[in-house]
Amino acid sequence: MSASMPMGEDRKIKRPRLVLACVECRRRKLKCDKAEPQCKNCERTGETCVYNTGTRDVSTGRVIRREDGENPSEQALPRERNPSAKAVDCLSYDQTTHGCSPAQGYMSVQRGGHLQYIGQSFWGFVNGHEGLSKRFFHNHDNRPSGMPPEHVSSVDLALCLQSIPTKPASDAFLRSFHISVSPIFPLLEHSQFELEYGSLWQCFWNANGIIPSKLVEDPTFICLLLAVMYAGAINIPEEDWPSDILRGVDRTATIQKLSQSCSKSLDACHFREHPTLYALVASIVLYHFTDPAPMENAIFVSTTVRLAQSMGLHQELDLPQISQEFRRNIWWHIVWLDVQSSLMTGLPSCLGKGTLDGLYPISTVKALPIHSVMQAMNDQSPEGGDSKPSLVMLHAKCRYETARLQHWILCSQQEQGHPTQRTIFELTDATKQLRRQIDEVIAKIPTRGLPEQGMLPFDFANATPRAKISLYEDHVQQPNILGAWIRIMLSLFKLEIVIVLQKSFLGSSNERSSVMGSWHSIAQLCLSYLQVLQHLLRTPAFQPYLWFFSKQHTAQQCAFLILYFLGDHPDAANQDQEEKQLMLFCVDEVIEFWTSKSQSTTPGIKVILQLRQEL
Repeated sequence: MSASMPMGEDRKIKRPRLVLACVECRRRKLKCDKAEPQCKNCERTGETCVYNTGTRDVSTGRVIRREDGENPSEQALPRERNPSAKAVDCLSYDQTTHGCSPAQGYMSVQRGGHLQYIGQSFWGFVNGHEGLSKRFFHNHDNRPSGMPPEHVSSVDLALCLQSIPTKPASDAFLRSFHISVSPIFPLLEHSQFELEYGSLWQCFWNANGIIPSKLVEDPTFICLLLAVMYAGAINIPEEDWPSDILRGVDRTATIQKLSQSCSKSLDACHFREHPTLYALVASIVLYHFTDPAPMENAIFVSTTVRLAQSMGLHQELDLPQISQEFRRNIWWHIVWLDVQSSLMTGLPSCLGKGTLDGLYPISTVKALPIHSVMQAMNDQSPEGGDSKPSLVMLHAKCRYETARLQHWILCSQQEQGHPTQRTIFELTDATKQLRRQIDEVIAKIPTRGLPEQGMLPFDFANATPRAKISLYEDHVQQPNILGAWIRIMLSLFKLEIVIVLQKSFLGSSNERSSVMGSWHSIAQLCLSYLQVLQHLLRTPAFQPYLWFFSKQHTAQQCAFLILYFLGDHPDAANQDQEEKQLMLFCVDEVIEFWTSKSQSTTPGIKVILQLRQEL
């Protein structure tokens, strides 16, 4: 014991302090005013201001901090991962108890919003020296911070901006997107999008024309803006186009110009070589409103999957909740796209079996975990702020979980030909569980009448966004059009799962009676699907959402299976003439819908028309 420290005297333990100055001020040895989001020193020099206070280890008292010289936007990701559980219990998922760990690998954020994820399988990846990996991928951009990244063609991008119409017309397109597209595909962070949208218009109006710094650093927001404008414009009904706001704006020319400008803007940003979240979402939105051939569809989806993986969307990262939820939402939409592409082309999924296990699903509420949804719906108190259930996210959640189960079914079928008995039992149990959970969600959505059975009040059925926009808002406190539409969609999801599952059993038996029974059963399921779909097609209030069904293939599959059953098994079909006539009536009605959307020339519709003529 030292003489300066007598026996029994309490020794004062000194603990390292959390450093509150920003990384850049500490590096340059300047006094930092600790202002958020940028200190004055960084604001003056144009540097990126990042605070790295560190975290204190409760067991040792040590401060754990990333090295000051390390890029704060890059992170080495933990390399442990718990074994993943089967993705069956979906709507009762609890992100706080699920076995997911943050991702393995390394994430780097470069200029222009370019995200680069490097997995451990890369040959240049070394554990403990993950930063070395970025040398293989990082593009050194020597331009000053006030200039756009080197790979962006600023001239071409500026020319694309010329296709944006006046502010009132742009607002109308954005409003149309929020009403018609966002409830089906919630791929935007609306608050952030509208903030940047407003900043861009301020730049247009200002005489000095100073471009917002965020737009300079990540100009791919222009790609997203053009995609949103295009999707919004194409979904404004022709009868609404001659309104005061859009008077003098040529509909056909405007839509064509926005579509071309969006494609050119993506090329100007070289988004495939330098992917960003904005550019990825822009390409997805643009894809949904074009009509690619089946193989072009498959190529787009496979490319999109790889781009998403290159940005680490398939992994859990240690990010703020809102940012991580935004990334999850994009990823699960891409999973749904992959399943739809596999159903349309018959090609294997781009995502192998097991790749979806252990990944968090999206939340169905704003800042509220999924297990609290039912409790929040039952809570009548106005407390909770933004932590309220979202009809849009409930729909997205059920759609993604339906895709997850369909992915499992398709992978089992593609790997094994005919699923084994054990796989059939597992898939059947998972299907029953998901259908039961969807039923619970449907029961919690308030409604007037029974929309899934075609029963809606007259004022609801004939509502329009122009007449009563409040009926299309995202809330669960009162019955509205959005809630009625989502109840119908969830009913279709339930049928869609069973149809995909039962279709995999067709032809698996040599007994004629069993084959006939299977075909009759799936024909009845398809009839139920088309009957529910009819409620959507016949209701004027659902017109903003009908574009989705002109792009979707489940209805085509149902019509095909019904016509094949009636033509190939006439004896079974003729046993119940009333059911046969009902099947033909439903098929004729969806054929009329497709022809009204100018889809009679697509290969799938051509086959259905030929089968119908043969009966």
